[in-house]
Amino acid sequence: MNRQDILDKLRDLPGLELDAEDTLYCDKKIVMDSLAFLKLMTLIEQTFHISIDDEDWARGGFASVSSLLDSIQKKQSGEEPE
Repeated sequence: MNRQDILDKLRDLPGLELDAEDTLYCDKKIVMDSLAFLKLMTLIEQTFHISIDDEDWARGGFASVSSLLDSIQKKQSGEEPE
């Protein structure tokens, strides 16, 4: 799945609230409380059929829109996120 397809699906998930100007390489920070973040991660796992573990969180793979897109794309391709 390419970055645009991933971004389009993310726009449909409740909780992330991406604006129209949020683009493929947006470094907009993802700011939400921990409960909302857990709900969002569960939706991402279900939507993209990936598994998110504690190491993914610790790496900061979900700190911005761009890093979230990268993490999802790498997980779907079987690569390990950096």
